[in-house]
Amino acid sequence: MRATPASPCTHRSTTRPLPASRPRPSSRPARRKTDAAPPRLRTASPSPPDRTPTMNDVMIDMETKGTRVGCVVLSLGAVFWDPITGRLGEQFEAVINIGSCRALGLHEDPETAAWWDRQSPEARQILTDVETAPMGLGEVLDTFTDWLRDHGNLHSVKVWGNGADFDPAILIHLYAITRKMQPWSYNNSRCFRTLKNIAQAEEPLRIGTHHNALDDARHQAVWAGRLFAALRAAA
Repeated sequence: MRATPASPCTHRSTTRPLPASRPRPSSRPARRKTDAAPPRLRTASPSPPDRTPTMNDVMIDMETKGTRVGCVVLSLGAVFWDPITGRLGEQFEAVINIGSCRALGLHEDPETAAWWDRQSPEARQILTDVETAPMGLGEVLDTFTDWLRDHGNLHSVKVWGNGADFDPAILIHLYAITRKMQPWSYNNSRCFRTLKNIAQAEEPLRIGTHHNALDDARHQAVWAGRLFAALRAAA
């Protein structure tokens, strides 16, 4: 916390100056000119009492042109969520310019292209958007890292995806090939698909567009909250 400088004095003193006197010897040793001044510590301001506690679980979803690590990624959606309350927090969404993926040699699966042809017009809009998207892959990854840092704790954030070998694995590979640091610990990747297999809870009503990255991430996060509640009830 930086100290606020005192306001400059706007009036003049009317007292007469005292006669000059000989300086008294100081009991403190004089600082040598070569001594560095002690560093100023910058401390964080205390949180207001009504501030929402930091969430450390993030559900991600990616729309892609393949089903394996190394495929072209069209968009990334993510939302913070609380496994205890089921509440959703800050959210993230970015469309990736497809040219930046092709420049890195990421592949496009013909079977996935055929699958996209069978989706709704609303979902397939992403195939058009990626052609002119202003952000390339590297910029999207940097923005996602900043978002995680701004709203969570990089040392304890847990990244959930629908399949241990899909969303988290693909995203980890993207950070690697762009030579960027993965913004969560290697042992904090989580599998939503596994959670669905070990817990039973009714799937929530679907809101939004199927195969829209952010809408899918939000749906999975709400569902995961119900699954955690079912596990606690059965304990």
